[in-house]
Amino acid sequence: MPASITLSIDPPTLDVQAGAEASAQLKVQNRSQFVGQYTLSVSGAEAAWATLEPDQLGVFPGGDATATLRVRPPAGAASATYTLTVRAADQNEDGESATAACKVNVRGSASAAPTPTPASVTQAPQRATAVQAPAQPIAPFAGTPAASAASPGAAQLELAASRDTLTLLPGTQQPLDLRISNRGGTVLNVELSAQGLPAAWLTLTPSTLTLAPGQTAGARLVVAPSADAPSGSYPLELGAVERDKAAIRAALDLAVEIGEAGGLMVELIPPQAEGQAGAQFEVRVTQSGASAVNVGLEASDAEGVLTYTFDPATLFVPAGGVASSRLNVRARRGLTGGDSRTYPFTISATPSDGTSAAATQQGRFVQRRTPPLALTIDPQEQTAPASARYTVHVGNGSEMETTVRLSASEVETSCRFQFTPATLAVPPQSQAQATLDVSALQLHADPGDIIHTFTVRAEPSGDLLMPAETSARFVQSAMELPAVALIPPSASSSGGASYIVQVTNPQAVPVDVGLRAYDAANQVALRVDPPQ
Repeated sequence: MPASITLSIDPPTLDVQAGAEASAQLKVQNRSQFVGQYTLSVSGAEAAWATLEPDQLGVFPGGDATATLRVRPPAGAASATYTLTVRAADQNEDGESATAACKVNVRGSASAAPTPTPASVTQAPQRATAVQAPAQPIAPFAGTPAASAASPGAAQLELAASRDTLTLLPGTQQPLDLRISNRGGTVLNVELSAQGLPAAWLTLTPSTLTLAPGQTAGARLVVAPSADAPSGSYPLELGAVERDKAAIRAALDLAVEIGEAGGLMVELIPPQAEGQAGAQFEVRVTQSGASAVNVGLEASDAEGVLTYTFDPATLFVPAGGVASSRLNVRARRGLTGGDSRTYPFTISATPSDGTSAAATQQGRFVQRRTPPLALTIDPQEQTAPASARYTVHVGNGSEMETTVRLSASEVETSCRFQFTPATLAVPPQSQAQATLDVSALQLHADPGDIIHTFTVRAEPSGDLLMPAETSARFVQSAMELPAVALIPPSASSSGGASYIVQVTNPQAVPVDVGLRAYDAANQVALRVDPPQ
């Protein structure tokens, strides 16, 4: 039976000086079908060095939640490698738990890091380089970066960040994903740095990279302000420089917003997403208060062009803990002009008991242009005296499934059109087809052809895709007339005679024939039975 709980630690190994502090992120995944309430604990000979923030997590089915493991060896701790074991236990199911080990490499003691000053205060903030964790491969984040910079000149070195602002509470932590690219033709040995906050608050993994021409790699900066960090806005400078060529460098200036202790914070992951119709986000609400709280979620945009669906719309956030909701953002209409358009929106998290102020966060949805439906008719032209059959193909190059209603028309209204089926369900990035039978309403035997040009229209459901039209031709050829014969060809009688009228149809389709008999002198009474 597969485990219902999984626990991971990132990074699994911490380097820390005696008397200083290092942190790692714990991720608990709930693989069951029920909401899980988990208690976190640390064991080992040095368990007293560790704290967990929070030590309880609520996780929805199929979801995950994070906590911070902080390790502070005492100033007199011996230089050695120690092992701490973290356990996540389900409060509702006895015996359901998961464990993970964290190795702690302790070095000689160092002086404590200075307390920073918010950027909004006149004093300049203390600057320190981030703690550099052991190098570990990290996949570069996908999608459009929130901030990016390139080295001067040929832009050989590019540095990008998944977010341009971090918002968090004292005593909590957040990761920032980085993407480093070599756009040039020579190998780069890149050194990464993070400055502007105390080193104990910052953990950078890895700190050095070797990039081949055209290669892109990832890195991660974990920002974890101390529990007594003052609230305010702090600058964060990220740098990437070629070790042997200092002129090849790129830098990003970001911001770190630290909220009030005991308050509420809302985070949107990712802060920006793109799609043709919509995108999915994770809304993560953190609180550092001493009591659990129910938080209602809402979202809006200035133009009212987006719709929002939270799952769930109300979160139970445990004391000093975190809870998450899935947010689906969807455009009301498709984008037809331009390649893309960015719509800012605001997330609000409001405590139901009013014990703290509502928290807000900004997000962006980048709507990409929706490709039009591809509508074709095969063949483009057919010739027949009465009717013809065509195949209609509908291609959907968008990211959404659609239902298409088919119709056909012509100016003269001289044909009948029948689709089989008349509606098509077309999956994303796929196609569907229908059969179209075109029949002339009236046959003709005159010399020459009659050309019927008709238009087929595919009307998609909703407002995200535009209708498509195309045309084809039905060339109605002259019909070969039926042959009529009398059997016998002649008869003699004093009173009357009977004949058999034989009609031969040379066509491959049935035809209706009307019969009428007459004599030029109008001397004979004639009757045809049946007359048609």
